[in-house]
Parts: sequence; structure tokens; C-alpha cells
Amino acid sequence: MKTFKTDLNNIKIPSIIIILYSIFMQINFKTVCPFRAIFHFRCPACGLTHATIYLFLFRLHDAWSANPTVYLWIPTIILFCYDRYIKKLNIEIFPYCFICVGLITFMWYFLSLV
Repeated sequence: MKTFKTDLNNIKIPSIIIILYSIFMQINFKTVCPFRAIFHFRCPACGLTHATIYLFLFRLHDAWSANPTVYLWIPTIILFCYDRYIKKLNIEIFPYCFICVGLITFMWYFLSLV
């Protein structure tokens, strides 16, 4: 619990900045995605929020349609949180897991453009 409180305390200011950024982008560009605001087309992460919501609502096909890499991101994040806050396994592989899932997300994005 102490680690969780420390993490929450450490993300206070970045969270406020992200909220202010999101409000600014939504008002001025009708999107929070800088990639979409500048280039006017989808970025590699587009659809991840919708896909996560669909996944939690058990609308699996909609989640896959929004962004199929959500099926990799959610387990990676859950395992990371389990390791950090519950079991304290101190597994050093998680940064590599996030990098791999990120690379797969980019590969999916570029393949979907073709």
C-alpha cells in the first residue's frame, strides 16, 4: 500500500498537466491525439481506450475492431500492477514486455495502413 501511495503522490503534477492538455486539445482540435491533430489520420494507439472499454463490457469483437493490441496491453498492465503492488516479485522483465507490446502495436499499425 505504501508503494501505491508513493506512486499516486508522484503522478499528481503530471496528471494535472495531462488533464489540462486534454481539455486544451479537445476544445481546439476536437481530439486529444496530437498525431491526429497534426497529420489528420490515426496514430498507432488510436482506439486503445475504446478497445479497453469494449473489452470490459465483453464486446470482444468491437474491442478487436477498435485496436486488437488491447489484448496484449491489458494483461501486461495487469501483471505489472500485480507484481508492483501485490506480490512484489521484482521481475525485471516488465520494461521489455512493455517495449515488445509497443513494437507489436506499431507493427499492427503499419500493417493496417497497407
